[in-house]
Amino acid sequence: GADARKYPPEPSKRVAKNMEEGRGFRLMGGDNKNRGGDFEFASSNPLWKATLDTLDFTSGKINVGSKVGFNAIGDGKVISKDNFGKVSIPDPRNKYNKIIDFRVVNKNIIIISSNHNPEEMTKDIFTSNLLENFRIIFIVSSDIKINDNIDIIWGIFTRFDPTLDIYFQNFNRSNSSITFGGRMIIDATLKEWYPKVLEMSDDISTKVNENWKNY
Repeated sequence: GADARKYPPEPSKRVAKNMEEGRGFRLMGGDNKNRGGDFEFASSNPLWKATLDTLDFTSGKINVGSKVGFNAIGDGKVISKDNFGKVSIPDPRNKYNKIIDFRVVNKNIIIISSNHNPEEMTKDIFTSNLLENFRIIFIVSSDIKINDNIDIIWGIFTRFDPTLDIYFQNFNRSNSSITFGGRMIIDATLKEWYPKVLEMSDDISTKVNENWKNY
């Protein structure tokens, strides 16, 4: 994603810059006749500054982090069972060697890990047929255990700023309305300005695990 240190720390100036660059947005579902529901983002106008999070370090500036909300209510139709079935795909690493590991969540969502530049990877994915069947693609750093549910949830949702790190394949602007569509890539990689990850030593970890039932 973009380097947040290049963004003004004052919320009012940051809002103006985001709006100018098309980063503050609301995503309407586009051709949502075949998809359940819309993605709506609270950052569609300057009121998004009300979502500033004092605990969020992902922006690189205190009190400048943004938030995102996903409307997953759908249109009331019954969700097909094949949305939750196991999905097998050809190993994408055979076509794209910047991917270290991958995990298919369902037919619409995939997680890939890499230590390469996420912006370059985003361009590569959008300009090729790589992972073309997935609507949402998460990119995480290699330190995340991609098959560990707790690690992957923590790794994704503490490592991206919605204003800076969400990319869409299609972008349209009409007057004050900005619409995004196509595939969505979320850069949840470890940024250089993030604090170092705290890790327990092996002996402490073992002690905690052995005594966990007693806590």
